[in-house]
Amino acid sequence: MRKGTEPSPLETLKKAATKVAMVECCALEGVPCCLMWHGRSPSVTVAYCFHDGVAYEPRERWGVSHLLEHCMLKGTQNLPSLHAVSRRVESAGGNVSAFSTRDMTVFWVKVPAGHEDLALEVLTEVVARPLLDEAAVKAEKAIIGQERLREASNLGRHASTSLEGMLLEPSPLSRHPVGSEESLAALDSDALRAHLEGAYGRRNMVVAAAGGLSSKFRGKLRCALAALRRASPAARPAFEVSSPLAGCREALRGLVQGPRPRSSQAYLSLGWRFPVKDRGELMTWRVVNSLLGVGYTSLLNQALRERENLAYLCTTTFNEYQGTGVLKVNTAVPGPALGKAVDLVGRVVQGLREGCIDEAAFGEAAIRHYAALVYRLEDSLDAAKLLGASLAREGRPFSAGGYLEELSGAAPRRACELAARHLVAAARKAFLIADPQEALKVFPGAKVP
Repeated sequence: MRKGTEPSPLETLKKAATKVAMVECCALEGVPCCLMWHGRSPSVTVAYCFHDGVAYEPRERWGVSHLLEHCMLKGTQNLPSLHAVSRRVESAGGNVSAFSTRDMTVFWVKVPAGHEDLALEVLTEVVARPLLDEAAVKAEKAIIGQERLREASNLGRHASTSLEGMLLEPSPLSRHPVGSEESLAALDSDALRAHLEGAYGRRNMVVAAAGGLSSKFRGKLRCALAALRRASPAARPAFEVSSPLAGCREALRGLVQGPRPRSSQAYLSLGWRFPVKDRGELMTWRVVNSLLGVGYTSLLNQALRERENLAYLCTTTFNEYQGTGVLKVNTAVPGPALGKAVDLVGRVVQGLREGCIDEAAFGEAAIRHYAALVYRLEDSLDAAKLLGASLAREGRPFSAGGYLEELSGAAPRRACELAARHLVAAARKAFLIADPQEALKVFPGAKVP
């Protein structure tokens, strides 16, 4: 418990964040940029963030963003292989990589402070001059097949990703970012070049850079951006997606038994989809997410782990996509205890819906959420990802002070009102990976994909 004479943790975090780093927002060559100077950081990260992903892909090009992300790193005119691209950065002690989400593709380079020119050089090569030859495309399709298998073997992650797709249907956003075997088979180097020309340029991106940036970085970045194509702002397609789980509320994938049967564990994801009307609701949902499943003091971890010893961990995830919110509960429990776990989750959510929130616990959840964001500013890569996502998705740079002011408006009463309106049993969906005999006792109507 905090003593009355101690400063508020939120204010302490805000002060530390503003002291450790200076954030500047500007437009360079028409590109929104967010730059964070952290004088004591030993590294610099530059991230080029593009509005891309399944949210923007036409029906016939499902998976093109993720495949293109792989192939752009496969080689460029001056760095003709993945090894050459990587060695150019890694030989200086840095890292280069990329990732795709449902609505954003990001290329980033992290290097020791003082080597920002190298980061900009490699990003320019990858974005402006990728080879995209047919052999590389074919090779990366095989790699993506292995990536798909790796995800499927992570049962908790697979359940969570599958549930999010169910919650977002029938929007194109609901499609898995990796695509399907059939959709990838239809994509060739010409399709990738067409997508590159249309989406990967100055009018469809933001830039985030963080760490030990030099006083000349702004000018260097301007020159680097001038070398990129203009492209066009991405537009979201309007078609509806139909999948084997369309309209399904509960889905089940049976556990695959090996030579030695695995223990009967159930991987469970429960979730809700709802509108997020304004920034106040957005902040409130973020605190609710922390209250329910972030940290061992969260309500679900108290219920499932500390009191009942059912789960090693129970986590929650909240994502927001242009006014659509998705809240997921993820856990793994012994198969025979699946029904009890679902009941416990239901009781915790019901308590929230009925207004049974301890104000101190809600305040501590807000502190946990804010602290996690501020701590990301310590590392240049985490900071660049945070700044880029905020600028790309919310149209505003992350500000420790401004964010805290908004977060202060989140209150228990509003959280309960939102929960009562949206976290209802009729709107809940579930995806589980478990022994079918045990799972169907709890979810008798579950559909097997």
